[in-house]
Amino acid sequence: MMGKVQSVSGGRVRVDFNPDLAGHDVEYHVTLTKTFTKADEKLEALVKKAFPAWEKPVYTHANDSVSLSVPIKQMTAIQQNVPGFAKMVMDALGVKTVNVTTVFTAEDFKNMHTHDDGSTHFGDHDE
Repeated sequence: MMGKVQSVSGGRVRVDFNPDLAGHDVEYHVTLTKTFTKADEKLEALVKKAFPAWEKPVYTHANDSVSLSVPIKQMTAIQQNVPGFAKMVMDALGVKTVNVTTVFTAEDFKNMHTHDDGSTHFGDHDE
């Protein structure tokens, strides 16, 4: 975390971690370049916002529900973004349910590692 050293004395250091503009009024000028009006456009934009590194997300929207299918290899990378994504989708589309499922394929199990304690994980690692 970046901070500014304010003082050093008696073995103590005082560091300010506030942003440079903290406590100041800031004026912004914004230009809208695109608005999303269709539910499918909104959903696609929200998926890209929540999971920018995900190349080909699989999702569906039907009635009051959105489903997102996640390959196991990507689940650990995106799992902390899932609650925020669900809230954004509910707010933007008015759906009542967001279902996130983990998809396993036979290929995944070729890369599965089982440890002595019985725990497993997918992918390569250094031991």
